[in-house]
Formats: sequence, structure tokens, C-alpha cells
Amino acid sequence: MNTLDLLYRIYRARYSLDVLQRRLDTPVNVVFLGEHSDTERMLQWLGELHPQAQDIPIEQREWPVEKEDWAKATACVIHLGSELPSLELLREKAEQIPDSVPCLWVVENVETKMPEITAGTLPQVQTLDPLNPAPKFKRILPRAFPGLALRLARDYSALRYSYARQMIRRTATRNARMALASTLAAPPIPGLNTIWRFFATTGETIAITATQIHLCLLMAALHFRSLDFFDRMGELWPVIGGSFGWRRVARLLVRMVPGLGWLSKGTLAYSGTFLIGESSRLYYEYGQPNQEELLREIKRRSQDEMVKRLQDVDSDLAEPEDETDS
Repeated sequence: MNTLDLLYRIYRARYSLDVLQRRLDTPVNVVFLGEHSDTERMLQWLGELHPQAQDIPIEQREWPVEKEDWAKATACVIHLGSELPSLELLREKAEQIPDSVPCLWVVENVETKMPEITAGTLPQVQTLDPLNPAPKFKRILPRAFPGLALRLARDYSALRYSYARQMIRRTATRNARMALASTLAAPPIPGLNTIWRFFATTGETIAITATQIHLCLLMAALHFRSLDFFDRMGELWPVIGGSFGWRRVARLLVRMVPGLGWLSKGTLAYSGTFLIGESSRLYYEYGQPNQEELLREIKRRSQDEMVKRLQDVDSDLAEPEDETDS
């Protein structure tokens, strides 16, 4: 078995390209419901429709929507305007939408006081800052419809950028945690300690490399590129080769910085994954980023992101744990 076949088997053991491809190929019809001016602005927040998009996945509608039209809807985003309607009107609107259609409810008013919601009676409404509603809207839309996020992000430019950056940060954080876990001492249990040492020396590198490959393929899918593993190998080889270089540097730092080697290893995993993801995004968006100034900017961003993450971890540790949390 050659190296390419081995890497392909490792990747397919963790991820399925078929699932991603089905999400991209499935026709969707997301209804933007509300006043025309409000639904028009929501479309503007998403950015321009990609010229390669074969159909328009978003339909603008105003109340009311006929019952037979709901059968065509995959999901629905309801813009309630600048003020939350009465509870009776809100309940009435919610009852018009079939339970089979997932919904995202938004209102452009951060001072809106949300009523106490009893399960099954009122929808959960998200508040948007009327001065700058687009950033939050682009964050919460993929979370509300995770199965549609890749398709919608591929078709709309501003949402694509926001979603890609979210995926890069999320994958980098996951790999940093994985790298930190590999520095923990092996448990003194026969058999288990052998498996743990394998994960710390080899398995962790394989797992992180697989997530980095998956991240690059996600960036390719977001820019209408083929999802075939072997078609993308020319772009993935630097990721595969670089992973072993990051591993070697991390090992040296663990030995050179006693007591803080775990932090260095986690930082390298985060920075390396962020660099790979951001480089891949820029490659598919603009072309291969081979200018030194651009690479320096990517490194700077990855370091800034890691500092923010570490600060978030410190603040979480400083807060007392709620006894009611499990």
C-alpha cells in the first residue's frame, strides 16, 4: 500500500465526502419571510450570488404564505421588523408554519426583552443590532440550519467568507485541544498506556492531518471546486508534508520548554491549522498566495486568533462553575 492510498483510507475513516457532496447537490428553498424591505436587506447581508449557482436557493415572501407553498420550503427565516410583536400575534405566526420546516426568527432591536418561553408555544427569537446586523446574522444562520450551511455559503459571497472563517477557527481549536490531550501522561493501565503512547506519537499527527485535509476540501467545495480526493492531491500534498514538519517542531518545543511544552504544542497545532485553512481559502478565492507579504499577514492573523482563544480559556477558568451544570 503506497502513501497516497494510506492517507486516503485514513481520511475516509474519519470523514465522508459523499455526505458533503449530497449537501451540495440537494435542491434547497429557504424562505425569507417578512416585509419586502427587510427580506431584501437580509439578502444583501449574504452578499452577491455566485455566478456558478445553478438556481436561487432563497425565496422572498410576505405574510401570509399558502399552506401548499410550505410544502416546497426547506427552511424559513422570519424577520419580525424592529419591534417584537405581541405574544398572541407571534404565536399566531408560528402556528402558520408547519413543524417540518425549521425556522430562524430575528428582530432588529437589541433592547428587546424576550418573553419567557414555554416549550412548544413560542419561537426563540434572535436579536440583531440595527446599526450592524449583518455579522451576527451570518453567524447564526449556519447554526440554525447546519445541513444547509455549506450550500448557502457556497452560493453567497459574504456568507461564504464568514462561514469559511468559522470553520477555520473551529478546526484550529479542535486540533489544538487534540494536541494538548496528546501531552498528558499515559495512564498506568497495561494495554491502555500503549495505545495512549501511540496516539501521542503518531495517532495525533494522523488525526490532525485528516482534519486539515478535510478543512482544505471544505474550502474547495465552498468555491465550486471538485470534491474528489485525488483531484485535489496537488493542493493537499503541502498540507500532508507540512504536518510532519509541525510535529517535529512541536516535539522539540516539548523537550526544550519543560512544564510549558504542552502550551507550545497546542499553539503550534492551532497556528498550523489556521495557516493551512486561511491559505486554502485565499488560494481558491484569489489564486495561489505565494507573496511573502500575504503569508506574513496570514501568520499574524493566526497568532492573534490563538491569543484570543487563550484569553477566552483563561476567563472561563476564572469564572466559578455553576453547580447546576452537568
